[in-house]
Amino acid sequence: MAPLFVDAEALRTTTAISAGLPLCRTPFPFADVSDQEIHAVVGLGEEFPEKRGRLTDAIAASSGMPVRRPAPITILESHIDITEASRELRGELIGLGFEPDDFYRLHPACYLRHFTLQFFLPTASPRRRSELHRELVSRSRRALEVLKSYPQFYGYMELEVYGSKSIHRAGPGQLRAETVEQIGHLLPQQRFRMREIANHPVEAGVNLPAATVKAADLHVKVHTHHAASHGSAAATAELMEILTTANFYEIVSEAGNSIFTAQFLEPQLAKLLYSRLHGVIAASGAPINICWEPCISFVRFGSVPDERAPLPPVPPVLVPLSKIGET
Repeated sequence: MAPLFVDAEALRTTTAISAGLPLCRTPFPFADVSDQEIHAVVGLGEEFPEKRGRLTDAIAASSGMPVRRPAPITILESHIDITEASRELRGELIGLGFEPDDFYRLHPACYLRHFTLQFFLPTASPRRRSELHRELVSRSRRALEVLKSYPQFYGYMELEVYGSKSIHRAGPGQLRAETVEQIGHLLPQQRFRMREIANHPVEAGVNLPAATVKAADLHVKVHTHHAASHGSAAATAELMEILTTANFYEIVSEAGNSIFTAQFLEPQLAKLLYSRLHGVIAASGAPINICWEPCISFVRFGSVPDERAPLPPVPPVLVPLSKIGET
């Protein structure tokens, strides 16, 4: 990002609708951003032109700077899901590059705030990728140290690195019943069992042990606002039911889209299922985004005030009951 003159007042009066966030809980999503936080975001943007984020992009847009997406792309990101964040904690995380990008609804539902540190860079930049990877890991470790000083909040952090071969962006077409039917054939309920991960460090009970760590995510973004405006609401509702039945869990973005996620203990399974879904969705031109993201690090922080389950809850994983392709 080139040096910017930032109109802070224009940024703070940006409406949720104009920012493309119709489900934002406040009509002005950047109203309480301080001058210090703006300065930190701009400084990091100048130091790391590959940096992306809700605040980074909003500041660039308000300054007339185009936000470009490299192609092919490599994405390096670190996410924090947390119960809440005080003004002071938010400021420290923003200073480290973690920008607030809340969801309308997260899973588990105890998490109300979401922060992301993210870099977009051309895939053909291996040296720069290594540099930014070190930066991602270093800043994530520093953020964990900061989080330890706010014991009233708890949650988890995950780091992911993926690229164009793992991403399918929504097509221009309409979601049709035959596409939904094909997806339904790929995701019958009996292929996967949802398994919760224990919230107690010793006692797992019927759940997987607390030390269990996911290896990859598979995301299916259903454009619910697109469905309403393009007359495919019935097909969209059916697709959402299929994904729910297949034990994908749903989070809802402030942009108004439903993101159905499955987490796996084996990255190959997420990759294979992505490939199968991609074949159907890409051929149809349907307005569905899909992505599989390998997880390179996952850690919980803080503690829950409950002796029976003191560890912060995490999303469930899907365990296959048969190989994909078997009946």
